Amino acid sequence: MTETSADAAGAETIDTDAEIARLAKLKPVEYDRERKAGAERLSIRLDTLDAEVQKLRPASPAMEPDRSRTPGILEPVTPWHEPI
Repeated sequence: MTETSADAAGAETIDTDAEIARLAKLKPVEYDRERKAGAERLSIRLDTLDAEVQKLRPASPAMEPDRSRTPGILEPVTPWHEPI
C-alpha cells in the first residue's frame, strides 16, 4: 500500500503507510482535526482512513467494556447466619 512517487506535474505523492501510521499516533482530538485533510491527501474515503488507523492503534483499556458490571453476572452471596 506504500506509494511514493512523482506525478506528471512533478509533485511527490504521499507514502500511504507512513501517513496512516502518523495519523494513528495522534491523540483522538488531534486525529479528528486532521482526518479529513489526511483522507484528501491520500485520496481515500474517511471511513477507509478510520478503519486503517484503527488497525494500527493499540487496544485501549478505556475502550473495553466493564465486565464487572455485565448484567447476568452476580456477586457471590453470603448466607445469613440464621433462617429468615
